[in-house]
Amino acid sequence: MRPDITDRIFTHDTPVVGVVYNPTFNQIVTVCQGGKMAYWLVESGQRIKNITNCHGDAEITCLSQDSTFTRLYTGSTNGTVKVWDMNGHCQHTLVCSKNSFLDVTQVVILKRAVIVIGGSKHFTVFKMTNFNDHFVYPSEWKSPPQHRDDVVAGCPLPPHSLITGSYDGELIVWNTNSDLVSRRMNQRTTKNTETYSEMLYNISRVVLLTARSSIKSGSTKGANIVTCGGNGYVRFWNAYECILIGEFAAHPKVSSIVMAVDPLNEKLATADVEGNVKLWNIATYCLSEGSEKCMYAPPLISQWNAHLDLITDVVFCVRPEKRNVLATSSSDCSVCLWSLEGHRLGIFGQADRWKLDSFQRDTSKDSVFSQEVLPEPALERSSEEDSKGIGSAVDNDSPFIGLAGEDFALGIKNVLGDGKIHSEEDLQRIRDRLAVWDQTIMVSLLATTSRIVLMLPNI
Repeated sequence: MRPDITDRIFTHDTPVVGVVYNPTFNQIVTVCQGGKMAYWLVESGQRIKNITNCHGDAEITCLSQDSTFTRLYTGSTNGTVKVWDMNGHCQHTLVCSKNSFLDVTQVVILKRAVIVIGGSKHFTVFKMTNFNDHFVYPSEWKSPPQHRDDVVAGCPLPPHSLITGSYDGELIVWNTNSDLVSRRMNQRTTKNTETYSEMLYNISRVVLLTARSSIKSGSTKGANIVTCGGNGYVRFWNAYECILIGEFAAHPKVSSIVMAVDPLNEKLATADVEGNVKLWNIATYCLSEGSEKCMYAPPLISQWNAHLDLITDVVFCVRPEKRNVLATSSSDCSVCLWSLEGHRLGIFGQADRWKLDSFQRDTSKDSVFSQEVLPEPALERSSEEDSKGIGSAVDNDSPFIGLAGEDFALGIKNVLGDGKIHSEEDLQRIRDRLAVWDQTIMVSLLATTSRIVLMLPNI
């Protein structure tokens, strides 16, 4: 259940387990353990749809989206997967075999099949040819289980392959035409103790680097698969030659991490169980040919503390012809939107809307400016309690109470006159006078020659 805290904003009333971004509709979809799924507008943070009891009394465990951005897949603790359209209608219910497993950890969507992963050394297959009725039952998979430990993650490898990763760190490439194993990849050459193996090698995500199309079968140059998991490690692989190209500790001494890669495969976002996020430049990482494994980390772009609890998912929001942003979900019941520099743009579920297009960034001063000052987010409000987001109360502890220009609805030009800071000395005087008490907003107003306060949205 939601923590009993009154000074935080919540996206859901139970821990959030998944988030996806739909570029067609420019929407975020979130799911929580309590069986609720919500649709949000990225540009404003407005919730436009809320679905309850998605799996009856069962908890939701994961969320996936197909490559056409027309179908959503939710897994649950009762071994079922539901297929949804973007209008929130359930199209199909995939029923896994009885006693095979309970918790679904991931759903992988192939061109002609849906692969359901969770709680066993194999996976369950649903062929698309059987999607004529609402209830869909498993199809036969010719090969017996090949993993020695539970399968926990996977991804498609076009045109006719599937990659699955197990808790012991082994990757298997399957031929989806023959249902047989094509090749294997392992993170170690010698058998380690089970304790060390579980701590260091478990896999939480497997992602195909689709933009590295130059890496084809027979090529030993470069990596086209990236995995992450135990001990905060990220590993880059050549899936065709089954070789480990490079690895680095993205989050040292952390039990496990999750990750996301942007569509151009230029940036990698990693997030850990302590609520930290790191952004890496992988545009040229592990693309050179060599006999030695790459052991150094790619350039670190930014890092910040995003949540109070473990981060369950992270996703890039690639907005057409606009600045890209990042969304993170957490067990602290919130989903946050971030700039790639680590400035929080908003929390889905806050009462006040935001306008992403109004934000302007002064990167040379490492500060953030807005042509339109946004109202302060209301506290003690939950999206589950107020889907319309009406009303906002100013915090009584605000250091700006009683200051001239306290009306937060004023635009910056209305306060500053010409809307500009003319010198570094002006900016320094403003910084000296400000006490920024929340990461979400940076506030200041320029009222008189003796009192300067400037409100800065923390982007």
